[in-house]
Amino acid sequence: MSPMHRLHVLVCPNCEERIVLPHRNLPGTLGGQYYWPTNALTLTLACPYCAHLSEHKESGIRLEGVEAEAPNLPPSVFWQVAFACDQENCGLLIVVHTRTEADALPDEAASVVWRARPKARCAKGHPLSDNAMVDQVQKVGGRTHRLLSQDGEQDSRNQRCNRAKALVV
Repeated sequence: MSPMHRLHVLVCPNCEERIVLPHRNLPGTLGGQYYWPTNALTLTLACPYCAHLSEHKESGIRLEGVEAEAPNLPPSVFWQVAFACDQENCGLLIVVHTRTEADALPDEAASVVWRARPKARCAKGHPLSDNAMVDQVQKVGGRTHRLLSQDGEQDSRNQRCNRAKALVV
């Protein structure tokens, strides 16, 4: 039996996709610490599968075990995408996190955020507009893994989307 890894996970409240937070690799931090935005009470997450935007508190992180040598887990990347709010005289950043497959380009991460609903908002409450400019797209931490469904099978994107649609109806 392989040893177990403990992974820190956020769950999409719409489709229940489990998104692994990468480990924080910063000087002066312990190797087992997970990523959380500095000085932030919440993390805004755009689900890459159902396009639902949700806000998470650190207390909502789940700790899940997965076998250390689980070959069926496809690698993925966790991104931080920042847009400049284009509301007149605002200029605050709208920061959203998402996950993509490991070989995705930064534009793909930004696209996930553009599609997300409800629209992300800056700290003053202005929604992300169609004219907002991408300020920065950056990978956060190292590669993570996409988790399998609770029954151990890797769901297809269509299966997850259909589950999410059923939750909305």
